[in-house]
Amino acid sequence: MAISKSQKKTWDAKRKLAEKRLLDLTQKEESENMDMLAIGYEAKVNTNIAPLSCVEFSTSVMERAQELQENLVSQFPSFTKLMLRSHVSGGFWLGLPTRFCRLHLPNQDNIMVLVDEDEQAYDTRYLVAKNGLSGGWKRFSQTHDLVEGDVLVFHLIKPCKFKVFIVRACKLTEVDGAISLLNLDCHAMPIDAEKDKTILLSETMEGIKFSKSVVKFKDVKSFADFTVQVDDVILDSKILTHLRKKYYVLCCSQNMFLHDNLIKGLNSILVTGIISETINIADAIRAVKSTTSLDRLESWDNTLKAFEDLGMVVGFLRARIQKLITLSNNAQAIIESKTNERDEAVEHMKSLMDKLVNFRELCRKLDAEIGYHTAKKGKLDSVFMEVSGASWRKLSRRLWL
Repeated sequence: MAISKSQKKTWDAKRKLAEKRLLDLTQKEESENMDMLAIGYEAKVNTNIAPLSCVEFSTSVMERAQELQENLVSQFPSFTKLMLRSHVSGGFWLGLPTRFCRLHLPNQDNIMVLVDEDEQAYDTRYLVAKNGLSGGWKRFSQTHDLVEGDVLVFHLIKPCKFKVFIVRACKLTEVDGAISLLNLDCHAMPIDAEKDKTILLSETMEGIKFSKSVVKFKDVKSFADFTVQVDDVILDSKILTHLRKKYYVLCCSQNMFLHDNLIKGLNSILVTGIISETINIADAIRAVKSTTSLDRLESWDNTLKAFEDLGMVVGFLRARIQKLITLSNNAQAIIESKTNERDEAVEHMKSLMDKLVNFRELCRKLDAEIGYHTAKKGKLDSVFMEVSGASWRKLSRRLWL
């Protein structure tokens, strides 16, 4: 696919400025091999440097870890852990926060499973008396090349299983430097474009990639081919692997990149935030129950509406939410209708009960009157005898006089 001269100038400007930013940063740690590669550049990290060499990165690393932690499912507890020398070398012992252990972990020694971002599981030995991990931790540390200054986010997804996310030390500043280039005005840079407009060139700089090609979703045959690209920037390294897999499934469901129509020039942090929150809402929709509040459904819809205004294709998610809202409203309408019927029945019952009380009182009075007249009837026997025994003549005169 041919690339316009202005597009190539824009891409070259970003590439060269990113190279310069990364070169300036790595010169503090590297004293040789500082030439930039024609196709790509990968910053070297010296794992034998003194502990203080990564101090300037620690704040950024911890902030990134905390940001990651805030985006995890809140119903499961989590904590962050800064890697010290004793954690990644020598004795390979990892102490866990005492309060977290007391509140959430078993009260006896147990096997604790650590699951990494690629869904690989590692068994470790959890010791209650020491509130930490021993056997198996060394294998996990060495397999993932953990170094002093890395920050790990532990997410307790089951009673004895942690999902572990790794935020690398001494690399974040380079990444942040490349990210900041997304907002530069490339048209002001006096960069000469090369004559060849058809070469596909991608440049990797500590996980940040710039590409001159536009990836079409029809060319994506599997997750291995799936790339999150916005403008000229590939953001795969900014999205956790398990989230990117979920996003791949969402895109496949619509047979397109959901971010394809995002407004040009959006900051990459905003873009990755939109994608991550879209995934979170999609997961939340899957977990909806009849008890989920209408306010929560409407809150998700409002968030997706904001993303849609920025060009994110989330109409299918909003349609699902609207169906759920309709179901909820219909169910609520039925409940309200039946409640009204019940209230009317209760009122009718009260009316009948009032009438019943009145009829009971009437019956009581009539019973009293019947008793009175029954007693009075007993006193009429003498009168009946007199009448019945009287002569017919006297009775007639008596009766007719």
